[in-house]
This record gives sequence, structure tokens and C-alpha cells, in this order.
Amino acid sequence: MDTEETESGVTLGEICRIILRKIWIILGVSVAGAVIAALCAIFVLDHTVYHLSFRIAYPGSETSKYPDGSPFYYSDIISLKSMEEAKKSDEAFSKINVQKMYENDAVSITAEKVLIEEVYWEVGTFTVAIPASYFTDRNQATAFIRALANLPVQYARDAAARADFDSNLEAYRTVPSFEMKLGYLKEQKNALLAQYDEWISLYGENYRNRATGKTLKAYRTEVNIAFTDVVQANLQKDLELNGYVPVSSLEEQKKNLQTEKASNSAKIRSLMAQWEEIRGGSTEMEMPLPLAEEISKLSVRNAQIDNELDALSDANLEKTKENIKAFETQLNGVAEKLASVTETLNSVSVSLYNQEATVRFQTSKAVEEGGSSVVLIAAAGFIAAFVIACIIVYIIEAPKYRRARANAEAVADEENKDGGQN
Repeated sequence: MDTEETESGVTLGEICRIILRKIWIILGVSVAGAVIAALCAIFVLDHTVYHLSFRIAYPGSETSKYPDGSPFYYSDIISLKSMEEAKKSDEAFSKINVQKMYENDAVSITAEKVLIEEVYWEVGTFTVAIPASYFTDRNQATAFIRALANLPVQYARDAAARADFDSNLEAYRTVPSFEMKLGYLKEQKNALLAQYDEWISLYGENYRNRATGKTLKAYRTEVNIAFTDVVQANLQKDLELNGYVPVSSLEEQKKNLQTEKASNSAKIRSLMAQWEEIRGGSTEMEMPLPLAEEISKLSVRNAQIDNELDALSDANLEKTKENIKAFETQLNGVAEKLASVTETLNSVSVSLYNQEATVRFQTSKAVEEGGSSVVLIAAAGFIAAFVIACIIVYIIEAPKYRRARANAEAVADEENKDGGQN
């Protein structure tokens, strides 16, 4: 038997000839297999995910609050509202189906955390991951995730522009008493100083506003100059000594003082009666200290009331009104100065957030992860289809070939016999 002949009686060469007879059909099937494999890789087997890491920072971001006091939740970055806002930010995103992303829970975000004293703390670095199937290409995915990451930063800047630093001044304008007005002026000054101190703790006292070139220390000093400790102490002392009230309340104040004095006098008489009962006529017993202190306090207050009533007498009323107006003018002057430095702080806040509210990306483009190579899968599809097509062609064509060969051999044998007889 021929060494090339197979067990079925067909040589390897004949097998090749059988296949080559249908080579164009085989190649057509192979190409179709490659196309089908490629389409499956793209639409069925593609699990490519784009992810992009970034760090968000703005003044006070370590507190997880925005400048208006509202909380910062990193999960809000991938909320439906945020994705819709990012989509509206660029016409190139118009065909991105954010609703489907949200409904399929396709978008994820993770926060980098560090362990400090057995407690995990967020460090402001986040990673957003979105399947590639939602984008036309890597560039679009990168741009969309960048748009999402920029939303918290923009919100922080907008919140800084809306921040209300003059609530104490608003209250100052509405409260009736000078005591309350002075209290709100003190609170306003302290609030401004506290805000500058917070920024100084983050960036240092020599941090400069790029728009003006002035340092945070210089701005803080302006607040102290607007309402110095000396002016504050003098106003407080003047108010306590003279008991100023608005001119429109002088009559009411006079009645209140008379009522208070009568009440104090009655208390003093009652306390003295208690003392007489305690000592029982003794001249050597000393009055108990708490009793003596209470009588002394009431007596001092009555003396102060006498001075205030004297200022409200007809003879001194006009002078008192002038003093009240002068005191009110001083308060209003301080309020105007504080309003000016408050407006300055507003502008410093906006500038500071524009300078320091940032998002920094760890890579320039989104990173691809997972998925399969379309080229490799198409090549594998081509090879598999080629092999299968060859086998099928052989199975179908081999019997025909053997019959044809047998017929040819029979004819040849007949011819050989006829030739031998002749």
C-alpha cells in the first residue's frame, strides 16, 4: 500500500485536492466566521470599562461640606441629576444615554481612603468607571467623566459666590435695643475674623489674593481696624453707664425704670425685715454675707436708676436725646465699616475658591480595563470557520471522490484487459 494512503483509502495529497476544489467556498465561510466573531466581540463579549481617577480639593473640602454648609457626598457625582447636567455641558454628549446608564446601574464611583487610628478617612481622590458600550470612543468617555468630576468644583465656586457673611449685620438693622445692636456688631467682627483664621490655617497668613496682591493677614487686620477692641470697650462701657435706649422708647424706659426701682426698694425692705427678725434686737450680730451682698446690689442698681431717671427728667431730656443720637451714630459708623470689610471678605472668598477649588486627574485619558481584542477574536473565528468548512467539505466530497476514483480504476482495468487480449 502507498505510504501516503490513509486508513480510509485516500492519501493526504488527495485530501488536499478535495479541499482545494472548494477553496473559494471554504474561504467565504471563513470570512463570514471572522465577521460573526468580530461582531460578537463588539456587541456581546465586550466588557471594556473606562475609568478615570481624580482628586477634588477646595477650601474646607476636608469637612465634606460646601461653603454654603450643604454636605458633599461623592456618590452625588454619578447621580442622574449630575449625569444629565454633564450631558448638557457639551453638545458632543447629546447621544449618550445617561438614563440607561442610571437604570442599569452601570456607573460606579469609589473613594480612596486611609486608615488613621483605626478609622478610615476619605482623602478626596475618587475613581469613576463606566462601560465602554455607552460611548463612541475613549475620547468621549474621558471628556464625559471629566465633566462629571468638575461639577463639585463648580458648585463649590458658585456656593462661595452665594455665601452669606452679613447675617449679623442684617440682624443689627432690625433689633430694637442698643445692647442687642452692639452684640451683633461684636458677633459680625468675630465671624469675619474666624473666617480669615480658617483660611490662614489652610494656606498661611501670607497667602495672596491674585486679583489684589493683598495677603490674608492684611485682610484680617482691616477687620480689626474697622472695629477696634478699644472702640468696642468704650461703647460697651458707655452703654452700661447710661443705659441708652432709642429716643422713641424714652417714655417707656422712664416707666420701666420707675417700676424697677420700686420693685428693688420693696425687696430691700423685705430683706431688712428678715435681718431684723434674724438678729432679734441684737446689736452685736453681723449681717450674713449673702443677705448683705443682695441688699448692696439692689441699692447700687437703684442709685444707677436715679442717674438714668435724672437724665430723663425734663431738664436733661434734650441733652439725653443728643447723647443717644451720638451713641447711635457711633454704632452706625461701626456697622458701615464692618459692612465694607464684609463685602471685601465676599470678594476674597470668591477669588480664593476660584484659585483653590480644583480637580486634578491622575491620567490625561480614561484607562481601558477588561474586554477582548476584536482582531484576535476575528482571527480565531476565521481559523475555526476554515477548519470546520474543510471538514464539512471533505465529509461531503470524499465519497464522491472515492466513487469517481473507483470508476476510473475500473475503466483502466478494462482497458488493460482489452489491450492484453489484442
